Amino acid sequence: MSIAPAPQPDPATPLLIERPNKLRERVGGPLDNTLAEKAEAAVQSLAKDFPQWIEETVTRLQQAHTALGGTPITNANKANLYTAALEAKSLGETYGYPLISRFANSLCRLLVRLPAQATAPHALVEAHVDAIRAVLRLPQTSTQDPVATHLLGEMEEQVRRFLELT
Repeated sequence: MSIAPAPQPDPATPLLIERPNKLRERVGGPLDNTLAEKAEAAVQSLAKDFPQWIEETVTRLQQAHTALGGTPITNANKANLYTAALEAKSLGETYGYPLISRFANSLCRLLVRLPAQATAPHALVEAHVDAIRAVLRLPQTSTQDPVATHLLGEMEEQVRRFLELT
């Protein structure tokens, strides 16, 4: 008796893998809303420090960029810049600066998708770092600044074009 091979999924059809949600079982029952409220209160008590912390994060990004000097940005030397950009991307939204997260996301995209032998356009990287620094001067939760949103759209488009051509 021979065993028939397993049917192969159609590569054009998305494959949905459902896993059982065992969180409630691991927590030991329903979540207590007071725990969530306490966590929210703890975050709010730290909120007064968010502007200082995001400024320190942006300073680290600027220092990583400055440390490269005029050296072409390659896969070999981008690690510190990428790490600082990823930190800004992660913390911007958390600290109430969503535009910092969006600009940093664009920079991360450029750096992480940089082809092996390519160099990142220095002017485009510098523009991202300068834009992130400028966003610090906007109101904390601003996402509607027309100049910033237009600039962000342009930068994202430039990153897309560069990656398409390399």
